[in-house]
This record gives sequence, C-alpha cells and structure tokens, in this order.
Amino acid sequence: MPHSEANYEFKRGPGLFMANWLGVGLVIEATRIVSHSDHRSARIRVRMDSGQEVLNLASNISGPRARGDLARALQEIVNVPDNEATAGLDRVKHFIEIFCADVENALEETVPAVRAANQFSPVHWLLKPMLATGKPTILLGAAQSLKSYLATFLCLLLENGEKFETLQPSAKIRTLYLDWESDADDMAERCVRLKHGLMVVDLAVYENPHYLRMTRPLMGMIPEIAKEVTKHTIQVIVVDSLGPACGSDMQKEDTPTAFFNATREIGKDLALPLTWVLIAHLSKEELRKRHGTHLPYGNIYFWNLARLVWEMKRAPGEDRSHTIIGMLNTKNNVGPIEAPLGLEFVFDEEDISTVLQMVDPKKSFIEAQSQPDQVLDLLKDGAKGQKEIGEYLEVHNPKQVTSILSRLKARGLITKNPTDSRWGLLSNQPAR
Repeated sequence: MPHSEANYEFKRGPGLFMANWLGVGLVIEATRIVSHSDHRSARIRVRMDSGQEVLNLASNISGPRARGDLARALQEIVNVPDNEATAGLDRVKHFIEIFCADVENALEETVPAVRAANQFSPVHWLLKPMLATGKPTILLGAAQSLKSYLATFLCLLLENGEKFETLQPSAKIRTLYLDWESDADDMAERCVRLKHGLMVVDLAVYENPHYLRMTRPLMGMIPEIAKEVTKHTIQVIVVDSLGPACGSDMQKEDTPTAFFNATREIGKDLALPLTWVLIAHLSKEELRKRHGTHLPYGNIYFWNLARLVWEMKRAPGEDRSHTIIGMLNTKNNVGPIEAPLGLEFVFDEEDISTVLQMVDPKKSFIEAQSQPDQVLDLLKDGAKGQKEIGEYLEVHNPKQVTSILSRLKARGLITKNPTDSRWGLLSNQPAR
C-alpha cells in the first residue's frame, strides 16, 4: 500500500495537489477544487511516469462511494497487479483513499494565531498614487470608460519603469494581463497605439505585459496562472474583468470570498507579494445614481475586500477620437484619499496611436452636468416616464421635475407622448 511501502509522495502547489505512486509509476493530480455544502469536488488527472494521461474527469473526492468509483475506473485502465498480500483493485482503492484524504486535510489546515507585532512595513507604492504592493485595487466604471486602455497603459509604465506625469512606478515590474473580454489581437493594438502615443521608437525594446487569454473562471485556472507567475516573476496581475473571472452569481455572499481566496492561493509562498488590479463594471442601478459613491456590480464584499478603488467616468460630449476620463479615488485603506486625476485620450487613426496626457479633472465628472443636460443624456437611451426621470436626477419634488421638462419642451428639445405620457427626444435630436 502506498504509505506503508514508503513509495507515496504528496505535494501541493497553488490550486494543485499531486501524489506520486513511485512503485507503480502513477501520478495523480487534483485541481479546480470546489467546496459544496456536503462534499468537495475536483478535476482529477492521472498520468504515467512517461507523461501519458490515462484518466481525466471531474469527481467527488469526499464520499466513499465516489472514491471507490474513481478507483475502479483507474484500475480498469492501468490494471495495477496484485502483490503478496493485496489485490490490485484494493491497492488502487487505498491509493485513492490516501490521496483524497490528504487533499481534504491540506485544505483544512489552519494557520496558528500569533501575537501582533510591534513593527510593520510602510506602504510600498508600485505605481503611486494608484497601486500599492499587495493591495487589491478596483478600476470601476461604466461601459466605454476606457478601463482596459488605462489598465494596459499602467502595465506598460510598470514593465518599463517609466514615469508619466504624476504616475510614478517604483521600478521595472513584471505584469500579467488576464483577459476574459477580448483577445490577443485587441491587446496588441492597445499596446502599439499607446507606445506610438508615448513616442516609442523601437516597439520591440519597450516591453509589453505578459498576456493570457482566459477560457475558464479564475478559480478553475489557478495552477496555470501560478505557473506563469513563477515563470515570469510576475508582481502585478490585471483581471479584465471581474464578472467573468468569478464565473458565478456575483450577488452571492460567497462569490467574492472565493475569488479573493483564489488570488491568495495563486500568490502563496511567493518571494514577492502579488498586486491585483480588478476591472469592474457598474450595475444599472449604480448607473442611475447621479451622486454619492458608486459600487462595483455584485455583492458588497467585492468593495469591502478591495483596498483601493478608482472610479473612472467619461466626460460627456466628447467624440470618438478625443475622450477625457476622470478618475476619483473613492476608497483607500492604505492612506488618505488621493486627489482626483484627469486623463485625455486622443486616438489618431492615421498614425495608429493613442496619445495620453494629464488634464484638469474638473473637465470630466468632477464638474456636474446641469439637470436639463442630464435629462437629455438620459433620453438618448429612449423615452422615459416622469417618475423615472425624477429618480435619475435624484429630484423628489414632482413639481421641480415638471418644471425642468417644461423648459426643455419649450426649447423644442423634447416631447411628451400623449398615449403613455413618456418623454422623449424630438426627431432632430441625436440618438445614442
């Protein structure tokens, strides 16, 4: 039997558990561990010492019957021989029992409590004032607020240790971009445009971030990501974006906990701590809020577990080639709230470039639209009732809403449908 014959070796890595049955020449791996209410499941792979895979399936690793079924399936393929005291099938069953028990015991290991120290490490900024070492940061914004462009730009600055205005990398830092939303060609275009905008002469010398096109949720690719992190000495990981990275109900309380546990598992035992940059979207309810702090789509614990949050908002009225983005530090658990930032993106199709420059953030969302302009912006999405318009404006006095609508009607900008009493733009107004 594996333990008694001293030919069983159990190892673990980020999101990966492995055992060698040396006397038989089998290697078993368990990945994509999922904890259910009454059991755990995993992706089980078994291969020969030669590397030939002989079994690959999802299995319950907690129940005796499921473990027995797994052992029988394996024995039918590899036909482990009997020894002096034990039949081959029983040897395989024992191997599977020992392995599954070791996996479960490893998952339940706890770290003993220690007394709090009297010394601490000061905050170390990887990219001041946005990214601090080991502190998960959320980039939050509505669609078309150029979150992916900004994240790519931050990676370029980190990879090359290049200062840009008030954005100051501490050194050259390796980055990894995990992409669920686009593909490698989109990433290459962003990098080329941004490097042209930075007046980079030799594109090959100016380092790009490492890139991984994601096909499964983060929790199902922990070993693969950890391998890339170790191989390239990665310190910063961008998640684009948070919803598909979780791959489950974003409103459930255990979804953010499971996600952040996965990020810690990937960074376990590394010499340098990982810093995560999480691109997050806004819900329809958050988009309707005109004032106050916006929250990322999903359970409140995504906000709670992030250490820094930067909200991005596109300035109204800009065209496709010229966009101003305001960035507001809405949460900061490592120090005082940072001053707002403003970034201007200029897209030049002839030179295939994207030029960035810092601008006064008041040109973006710091300077609020007038209420009539807010109504016109809202109605670009279609006709709305007076109550919905009032909620959008956060105006609770119906007479005040009526006054705003009447003034816009008198200016010939909007009209009221007599059938359903909904307000809409007149035909000469641009639709969105």
